[in-house]
Amino acid sequence: MEEFRRAIKPGRFALNGWDMSAAFTNIPYIYYFKNTNSSLAVDFMPSSKLRASFLKTLEEFPILVGHVKTDADGHTWVDVNARRPNMPEYLESHSTVHFCDLESAGYDWNAFPGKIATVGAFPSQGPSGTIKLANVSIIRLRENSGLILFVSASHYVVDGVGYCAFINRWAEICRWMQNGATDEMPPDRQYTFDRLAIDRCLPASRVPMSRAMTNVYDTPSYLGHFLAWISPKTRGDITNTAGWLMNAVGHVFHISSASLDALRTLIGKYAAKSQRLTDNDMLTVLIGHAIAKGMKDDATGNGSRGGFSSAIQQVVYRLFGQATDFQTMMVLDIRPRISGLAETRYAGNCVTCIPVVSKTDQIAHENIPGKDLADLCAQTRFHIRETTAELIAEYHHIINKTPAMFGHAMAKGITTVNKVVVSNQSRFSLYQNDFGNGIPAWREGFSKQQSESIVTSVNAVLSESTESILSNIVTKAEQDKTLYMYKVDFAQLKSEIQMMEKTDFSMMKAENERLQGEVNKLKQKLREEITRTQAGVRLDMSLEKGRARDEQAQHEIKIRETDAKIEQEISGLRTQMESIKFSILQYMIGTITGTGALILAYLRMFK
Repeated sequence: MEEFRRAIKPGRFALNGWDMSAAFTNIPYIYYFKNTNSSLAVDFMPSSKLRASFLKTLEEFPILVGHVKTDADGHTWVDVNARRPNMPEYLESHSTVHFCDLESAGYDWNAFPGKIATVGAFPSQGPSGTIKLANVSIIRLRENSGLILFVSASHYVVDGVGYCAFINRWAEICRWMQNGATDEMPPDRQYTFDRLAIDRCLPASRVPMSRAMTNVYDTPSYLGHFLAWISPKTRGDITNTAGWLMNAVGHVFHISSASLDALRTLIGKYAAKSQRLTDNDMLTVLIGHAIAKGMKDDATGNGSRGGFSSAIQQVVYRLFGQATDFQTMMVLDIRPRISGLAETRYAGNCVTCIPVVSKTDQIAHENIPGKDLADLCAQTRFHIRETTAELIAEYHHIINKTPAMFGHAMAKGITTVNKVVVSNQSRFSLYQNDFGNGIPAWREGFSKQQSESIVTSVNAVLSESTESILSNIVTKAEQDKTLYMYKVDFAQLKSEIQMMEKTDFSMMKAENERLQGEVNKLKQKLREEITRTQAGVRLDMSLEKGRARDEQAQHEIKIRETDAKIEQEISGLRTQMESIKFSILQYMIGTITGTGALILAYLRMFK
């Protein structure tokens, strides 16, 4: 263990909106390995090799031994501490169930040993009080007849690609150890957990999200703020309790290829000629139809659910209403849609849910018409096609605006009653992992008897096909004769085409010369018209200049006359002002003289 601690690289991985939008779920899978070699009664997938290779794989996936932490602002990160790692839960036990019992029961869940899954669908604190980012449970079956392997990884840190990368790497290292570890260890796959890998690959341009996506991811709510505010442990406890109250039930549907082909033929009658009908589109619509029909039956009281879960469902309908719309959330991997992202081998969360909204009455119809199926498939294909790099860039901007954005999307998922989330797991190499004793039993190759039957059938088909081909072929002489006739016909056709080309060329040349002559005439006429127009314009301009000069001379004469009148008036005013000034001086002298005489007389009188 000390060696493992020294090998772990400490670090801090800041989780982004992609991680937090998926963090409320786990990724759990169960693998069934059958011991087909009696000589491996003791060494079948040995415990020591499984555990040693598991620890070796964790060294390349250090994020799985980190602690989920959060601050007061809602930012969440995974802290990898080499001295105090958050070791994944790793359990191993034995069962009295034989692998043959599972096979004879058709892998019926009731035939399995008790509690294979050691963790629920939602990440929450276990007995240790810490959220484990990985859980492993190994159950060895009676007489070492086989082994059941349960592996769960938290969506906090990886998506389906990262999960498969971990499982396949574990199997690769375990297989190397079982082979004696004499060769060089398989090279590291160099997966990255740097959350900035997405930012570096996204385009600069963005396009607005659809109304349905905006309603899901960019509509704040009090419930969303609450879910983002509480701690990851409390959030996990709430989701696990809600799942227990709703009493979720799993179902397995088997749809044969023949049924899908028949459905494609039916839908093709109503679909547009350019419409692409994929299996995924049709399966998405069929799953939505089954879930919507079940929800509609529950809402009307005709469903098969009963007891406490039915009562909870009725409470949900009363709280949020029976929506007229049904929402299908399609899980899409963005790696193929973002240039350069797949090459980074990024193992973090790179999935988004694209909402497809349809009418509940349409998709939940008891006998849904072919026209409606075609429309729903076309709608599904349209939303997949429209999920471009620019739209993903806008989605990335929205979910990373604030740390609480994932809470609003989670709240919208809770309050949206009629919905289903559809994810395609077949694109992952989930069941190709060989730990040294073969791949899981459900994906094993054919038995000898099955192989012989298949070869016999293939030979029969090939013989029939060969006879059919031979009945339609011709001899070499007939082929040469037909080719000679074709050559003669082609030679005649060639000569006729050449004659037509010569005739057409002569006609085109004559027509071209005639058009050239008309063009020259038009040019001459145009030049004459231009000359005539220029002469008329010059004459008009000369006349206009003469009139302007005459008017200017008249204006100058009037100006001079006006100046003379003004000078005359000013002279008259100046003369009048001087006479008035002289009169004023006369009056002032007389007045001053009289006043002085009176004063002198007054002084003499009273002396």
